[in-house]
Amino acid sequence: MRIKFWLLWLLPLFLSGCWDAEEVTKRTVVMALGLDRMENGRIKVTLQLPIVEELFPLSAGTPVVEKPFSILSAEGETGFAAVPGLQAKAQRSLFFGQIKALLISRKLAETGLKGVIDPLHRHAKIPPQAFVYLTEDRANDMLDHSFWHKRIASEVLVDYFHAIQSAGTEPRISLSLMSKPKGISRK
Repeated sequence: MRIKFWLLWLLPLFLSGCWDAEEVTKRTVVMALGLDRMENGRIKVTLQLPIVEELFPLSAGTPVVEKPFSILSAEGETGFAAVPGLQAKAQRSLFFGQIKALLISRKLAETGLKGVIDPLHRHAKIPPQAFVYLTEDRANDMLDHSFWHKRIASEVLVDYFHAIQSAGTEPRISLSLMSKPKGISRK
């Protein structure tokens, strides 16, 4: 009787585990998400994905490319309708748990943010502490821009707001200042 008791008590320990665990090497971390309203009324979702091999070169002689990130974009009637298209373009499973920045274009924001923000807020994988930014330009263009000192745009935006908050002020910035400078050309 005592053995049956211990077996029944220990059985759940052996049956539990990470049934839905996914290897880190089979995931692609999403750093930032951008939302734009297209001319046809659909929503374009853009993801900024770091290329780890470019951020942390294995040897000192390894040449570093201009952009240590890649951009994936897809359109849909809603933001979430575009996610399967994004997943189809990705080589690995997309992981939204490390999103640092959500960029929303002014054109989309003018049509109302409730329908855009509410589903993102309810999505279990998107962290609630991710910063939300409004931009004059298309969010796609903002995410595709690399900086010379911090080569990933989402990291620049997050560092900016951390600096303002640590100074004890409210982050107030005009939409035009969030936009990419007009004089920058792309190669």
